[in-house]
Order: sequence, then C-alpha cells, then structure tokens
Amino acid sequence: GYKFIYLNNGASASWAILNYFSLSGVKIYEYWMPQEENYHLYYNDLLNNNFVAVAVHIHYSKLPHLLIEKVPALYVTRDPISKLKSISNHASGYLWKNITPIMKRFNLTCKEYSKLIPKNRYWMHEGEYPRCDVTFKDNWHLYGCLSFDSLIQKIPNITEIFYYSFEEFEPKNILSTWTKISKLFQLNLIDNSLLETRRDRVRFGLGVLPVCLYVLEEDVIKNEEDVSSLNKEGGYEIYISADTEQRLEENVVIIDETNINDSRIIAYVKDECKDILHNEKLLQESKKFLEGYFQALRENVDKTKENLITERKVLEYLKKDIHTRNKIKKLLDEELNYLKIHRPDIVASWKYYKEFEKMCEELEKN
Repeated sequence: GYKFIYLNNGASASWAILNYFSLSGVKIYEYWMPQEENYHLYYNDLLNNNFVAVAVHIHYSKLPHLLIEKVPALYVTRDPISKLKSISNHASGYLWKNITPIMKRFNLTCKEYSKLIPKNRYWMHEGEYPRCDVTFKDNWHLYGCLSFDSLIQKIPNITEIFYYSFEEFEPKNILSTWTKISKLFQLNLIDNSLLETRRDRVRFGLGVLPVCLYVLEEDVIKNEEDVSSLNKEGGYEIYISADTEQRLEENVVIIDETNINDSRIIAYVKDECKDILHNEKLLQESKKFLEGYFQALRENVDKTKENLITERKVLEYLKKDIHTRNKIKKLLDEELNYLKIHRPDIVASWKYYKEFEKMCEELEKN
C-alpha cells in the first residue's frame, strides 16, 4: 500500500517538495491534476509495488475518502498571511504567450537584451504585475490555500501528522530537512547538489529559460541586428538554462555560469558543439554576449522582486477592504482550530498572522 500521505493546500514549497519526493524514488503526483487521473496513476503504481505516497488537496472530493490505510501524514505549515502573499505572486501558466521565437533562439547580433526577456504574467488576471485584490476575490482558491481542519476531517485514518515549517525548505535548510524526512519515511537519499539548488516551478523573472544562443563566425563583425544566420548551418548552439539536471549530464560542457536569486544559471554546449572551445575568438565573443544576457536576466529578476506583493502589503490591503478581511478572518477561525489545540506553538510562531488578528481586534473595537 501507500506509505504516507502528503497533505497539501499550496503556497508551501509544494512544487519543490513533490520534485524531491520524485528524486527520492517515490511515486507521487501533482495534487492540482484531476483526482480521477491521479487515482488511476496511484492504482497502477500500487499494483506494481512501487513506493507510493499520496498527495491530497481539499478540493479532492472523492480521493481522500478512498484512503483507508492507517498511515502517517506530512504537512508543511506556513503563516497564512505569507500564503496569501504567495498566491498573489503566483506566476501564470500562460507566460509562453509573452514569449516570441527570438526570445527562445537568438544570435550574437541580438544585443538589445531587453527584447529577449518577456514581460511577466500573473495568475488569474494575466497582468504584468501581481494584484492581491483580484486574487482575494476568488473564494475557491482562498479556501484551497487556507483550509486545514476541513482537509484532515476527510482523512480520519491518519495515524500521526509530522509537521515541518515552510522555512525548513529554504535553500540553507533543505539538506538537513530532507535528510530527516528521508530517514523518517525510509526514502532514497538524493544527490546533495540537487537538493541545494533552488527548484521553483516558474522562477520569478527567469521564466523564459531555457534558451539557445546560436553562434556563427559571420555575426561577430556585424554592428546591427541580423537574424538571418539563425537559418544557416555550421554554427554552435549554446544553451542557457536554470535546470540543474543539465550539469550532471556527461555529454555537456559548461562554458559559463552565474547565480541569480538563488538559481544557478549555466551556459553549456553539447558534444557536437565542443569544437567552439578551440576557437578562442568565437568563445570570447560568446562569453561577452552571455555577460550582457545574464545582466539583463538579473535586472529583470530585480525589477520583478521590487513589484512583488509582501506580507506588509497584504495586511495594508486587508486593513482597507472590510469585506475581504472579514471573509479571511472567518475562514481562518474555522480552519485553524486543530492547530490551535494540538500545536499552539506553530500558530504562535506566525508573526504576520498575529498582526492580522490584532488588527482585526482593533478595527472591530473602533
């Protein structure tokens, strides 16, 4: 049978954790996929005696009731106001609509780097900047993100809940955290380099990656943009990626790299393009281009971070919007009873939630 249950309501490092489970040899599937689809996947894995863990979400109406095995559960706790911040900053799955062909494959003449970076796109409203006013109107997503009591009531056979805080999955803590989880659930150990590298589903400001720089000798002397060489043969393809798996492949050579917002960005060539390493002039021109491109990526990430919603902005918004504030207060009062009774230490550690409670109390008096 399945070995444990991963309780999830999003905005709590879930993409990274699902990825770590997968790397540890566990068959587990994204909770945002249709439950019918996941049910068939889990069923087949159980028939094949694979190591299975089930990820469940509050909006699963049937799957939780089919979990009759008496097994433990894993749950990642996080300050609810920080969760509201995260869902407001959630990147859209439609960023590709902002990505043009030249942003994915370009040459040495494309030195107007800003044209190679797409505008950001955010979940629900598809705008360039995050907006909590739109996000907080969606009751379905609010309930999905903030519920806990309703979730565990659906799965009465849980024997024990192992709690980990969101902070324990930050890059500086992930190695010790995942070592504990691996021992707890008897998982395969993962390569440390994979654990220590940030793995977001859509990295803020880096969503255009991976891309390809096509390097051809004739482009070195050109002073104006000319993309005609992209259709010619005989050049070298340099791939730029933030995905960590590439540097573990044997047939690639990294020619440059940088760190942007905890993500290691690498530029590499595959076996068939390794000859560029013997062409010093072309290699140096490529590195000069990469320096400019990396800087454009970095500036885009910095601009993106400047415009993100913070916990302070969430509280400021809720102070003004009475209806939304009361709605969220009521939801949290209903959904945090279990934690307040069984793990008051966790609730007490939530800085912004305590500020929210205090704000609601003061505004109610006035």
